Amino acid sequence: MTTRTFGNLQEWDGVLKQLETLRREGALSEHQEALADVLRYHGNWRLREAALDTVRHIETPTEPLVREALNIMTDESTHAQMRMLAAEVLADVIERTRSLGHDGLTAVGREVIEAMHDLLDSPQPPVLHDAVQKVLPRVE
Repeated sequence: MTTRTFGNLQEWDGVLKQLETLRREGALSEHQEALADVLRYHGNWRLREAALDTVRHIETPTEPLVREALNIMTDESTHAQMRMLAAEVLADVIERTRSLGHDGLTAVGREVIEAMHDLLDSPQPPVLHDAVQKVLPRVE
């Protein structure tokens, strides 16, 4: 798979370096569509985790990007560590956008909160339950 920004995602070492460069330069916001593509890419978990972690550095993430992080958190075929990271990142994003007075994530924010409650109400790995219980109060 390739993206306009990151090129061939199978060459993940270069993509990781590029993610770090964009984060340092504060240019992640301009590449949110490509970041969403990386989050959808199941070919390399390390790359997806790195992309997911960069989402927390975007001041105003787009709704499609937040939805991809939400998809990771709710995907039972994704390993628990990445789902836990997604929950933490989503809480960071919602908390920050609220503190900045942005209400553009209102609808997706409600979906995130609802999904977190659904995770707590369903059989999930205990570590995921613990992670969601920890971050949920920050977003409610």
